[in-house]
Amino acid sequence: MGANELLSEALKLPLPERQAIAERLWQSLDVEEIDMSDTPAQFDLEELKRRVASVKSGKFESVSFEESIPLARQALAGK
Repeated sequence: MGANELLSEALKLPLPERQAIAERLWQSLDVEEIDMSDTPAQFDLEELKRRVASVKSGKFESVSFEESIPLARQALAGK
């Protein structure tokens, strides 16, 4: 069974089983062995500086981790 077929079957599983599989896969990754040379950085230094300045100036309103979870779930649900 190839990766695409395996993924297709795994996505049919109930959420707790998918979560357990995802956690085991994540734990199996050896970060030292991952080749990131061809992966573009998410943020360049100028973007990072811009975001820090935005937070420090008060232009960006942050929320606590506890508040962020329901917001993220709403965003993912398309609400």
